[in-house]
Amino acid sequence: MIRLLNHCMFNLGPGPRCIPMNVNINLQKCLMPFYIMGLMLYFSNYSDAMFHYLLLHGSYGIFWYLKDCIFPDPAFQTKVPVMSAGIAWVATLGPYLVPAYRLASR
Repeated sequence: MIRLLNHCMFNLGPGPRCIPMNVNINLQKCLMPFYIMGLMLYFSNYSDAMFHYLLLHGSYGIFWYLKDCIFPDPAFQTKVPVMSAGIAWVATLGPYLVPAYRLASR
């Protein structure tokens, strides 16, 4: 199972290895607060729960990015093909978008 996960995460698809995995992860984590703010505006949901969710994910994204800058993980410095980056975004990072949507849409 680990070999399959590593293959999908780092070696899936043809083409050059052009996207560092840490950039892919950092982009998703740093854009999450903007996604949540967009949901808040779209659904006009300014409840305490939404603000708490925004603060939790916003601070988590900032701390994740600082951790990557100060203590970079060598495994995530690896460049991956575009398809692997897309699979990581959809399969691993994408489910983080669902709870915010469900909370905002009630």
